Amino acid sequence: MNRFADLFITTCIIVVAIAAAVVLRFQAGFGWETALVGGISMLAVLTIVNIQGNGRRDRDRLAAEVAGLTLRLGELGQDVANLQRRVGGLEQNQGRRQNQDVEAVVAEVEVIGALVRQVVESVADMETRVLSHQVRTGAAGSRPAPAAAAQPKPAPPPAPVVEEPPLLPRRFAHLGEAGFLDLVRRAIEANRIDIHLQPIVTLPQRRIRYYEALTRLRTEDGDTIYPSDYIPLAEASGIMPMLDNQILFRTVQILRRLVTRTKDIGLFCNISMASLGDTAFFREFVAFLEANRALSDTLVFEFTQRQIKSMNPIEYEALRSLQSTGFRFSVDQVSDLRPSFQLMAERGFKFAKIGAERILNRMDELGADIHPADLANFFARFGIDLIVDRVESETQVVELLDFGVRYGQGFVFSPPRPVRSDVLQSTIDPPAAEPVPTVAPTATMATPGMTPPTAPPPSRMEAPARMEPPARADRPKPAAEPRRNALGRAIAQKT
Repeated sequence: MNRFADLFITTCIIVVAIAAAVVLRFQAGFGWETALVGGISMLAVLTIVNIQGNGRRDRDRLAAEVAGLTLRLGELGQDVANLQRRVGGLEQNQGRRQNQDVEAVVAEVEVIGALVRQVVESVADMETRVLSHQVRTGAAGSRPAPAAAAQPKPAPPPAPVVEEPPLLPRRFAHLGEAGFLDLVRRAIEANRIDIHLQPIVTLPQRRIRYYEALTRLRTEDGDTIYPSDYIPLAEASGIMPMLDNQILFRTVQILRRLVTRTKDIGLFCNISMASLGDTAFFREFVAFLEANRALSDTLVFEFTQRQIKSMNPIEYEALRSLQSTGFRFSVDQVSDLRPSFQLMAERGFKFAKIGAERILNRMDELGADIHPADLANFFARFGIDLIVDRVESETQVVELLDFGVRYGQGFVFSPPRPVRSDVLQSTIDPPAAEPVPTVAPTATMATPGMTPPTAPPPSRMEAPARMEPPARADRPKPAAEPRRNALGRAIAQKT
């Protein structure tokens, strides 16, 4: 609109200037030069007048805007002043309120102090009365009394005798400890050692992620000797390092075959504390693991929580040596959540096993107020994976899935199955096995060198119809005193 008005005024000024020039030429009779000068002068005068009018309008508009801004600033100044007054009032009120609260707390503390003083004074008065009464009673009792025959003190009752569980299993009781130990010795010497594998699966996919190697011994008659049968007596007699020697060789052979098929697999191997505590055996044992360091990501050594609790400094140092080679550990038969799992994780324990029955029905026995649904996260905080074993029914699987369990093991997924003989074929020619000496049940025995088995097991070993005992029989019990052994020959052959 303003632009149109300016254009119209400019046009009018030009028209008036031209008209003035024409009037001067034709009406007044002036020459063209005089008429042209008069028209230009008229144009200049009208232009100056128009510019001055526009400037005056602009000045009036700016003055109005400045007046409006001044009024707005005045209002803002009033608002700021009001806000300052309110903030000052709040600060004063807050200070008064704090003072009032502090005064109330001080008054309550003074009341409590007065009550405590009253209680202390009452207790002191009571103690004084009791002491005075005891003094008077003692004075009265100290008066001489007629001599009486000294009454003999009754003999304390005999302490109850706690019978330790027998080392010899019932079904071999007719052999006696010496006979049963000789039976175990002959089974090891004849290489009648069966390795069974039970899968550990992921949930809910049930994809096999790990295997656990379980050991069985066979007699000449084909009877199966379970670990729960021979481990207590074997540890007491010092032959467990010799058996762990052959188990380790077989486990490594199985693992080598497994990793050729898939890299995403692992194997759990149970090792007795008697082997860790044997300095000579363990030195060569670590050398053997150093030679097989490539399997450190797939081989996991498993110990029970009872064994870990009873470990001595030598065995802890042995664990540290194993950890330095890169191998990981698993704690089995977890029955107490009070120990420091953070410390266990720092020592290389990356897996923890708890029975399904304990998680679903006997969580109170774990000694911690943790809901089963939080158990997997509890171990995950320490970098430990929870494996629920002894899962026997689909109902248990459904309940464990509700608790967020990632790994499961048990008969519902697969029973332990024997390993075929071709898997146990060694890729090297092992040295001849040394004969196992006959030992008495309580005698200390030197363990032979770490020699792999010289003869493969039968072509196919049948799994027993019923896995017994139902308890975790494949876990070694706490070790007895370590025994001496020499493992150099096998390590030299391996390297």
